[in-house]
Amino acid sequence: MADVFPKKLEKCPLIETVLEIRFNSSLLDEAIFGVIYNSIQKDYASFVPKPQPILQIPLEIRKSDPNIMFQPLYRLENNNLSIGISPKSIIFSNTKDYKGWTAFKEFVQSAMDSILNTDAITSVQRIGIRYINVISESLFDATLMKINLGDTIISKMDVNTSHIEKQLEDGMSLIYQLNNNVQVSINGEQPKSASMIDIDSVYQKTLSKEEFSKNYSNYLELLHKNEKKAFFDLLNKQFMESLKPIY
Repeated sequence: MADVFPKKLEKCPLIETVLEIRFNSSLLDEAIFGVIYNSIQKDYASFVPKPQPILQIPLEIRKSDPNIMFQPLYRLENNNLSIGISPKSIIFSNTKDYKGWTAFKEFVQSAMDSILNTDAITSVQRIGIRYINVISESLFDATLMKINLGDTIISKMDVNTSHIEKQLEDGMSLIYQLNNNVQVSINGEQPKSASMIDIDSVYQKTLSKEEFSKNYSNYLELLHKNEKKAFFDLLNKQFMESLKPIY
């Protein structure tokens, strides 16, 4: 029997959706932003380009440090939508309120179709869809998460952060970042204590530009399906009902 998941949550805990595409290019790093920006500027005229603080870091460090090499140098912003551009990645973001998967995917595809008509991308090495949810409940009260160390069951008071990577088939994986008792600020509001469910659905295999252009819509659908299943499979029944699911 196929999994049945809600089409929508009336009390949606999602604060940000991120789709990252990491790529290789034959262009100089300094030229990539201009090429990509020029390809989408007409259709995204209302998006304001903003330089990011990472530009203050010397180029050689940015190119060699794996912790920052994929961070955007510029971000095009329009309300709660943005497109981040670096010499190695394109990052699409929808902060709260979420427009829904269909609208978000159309936002991504509209830009990518234009970008793929340039020489900016020669191949793609990673696609990731990341959903970040914030809830007021403890993860141990809202989810089916249990942590055992040998014969010992870890209580909710003993663990604040869990990082779990789960390998799926054919280059697919899920990366869970689960946090209790973290300080979260949403849309500039006063920080508050909450729990965070952060799941990254990843495809990591090198794709030629031609293969990616032909099939990336299917990869996005599959990654989204994996993401959705991972999230809803994690929640316990009582908490799921509190989010007022619509089927």
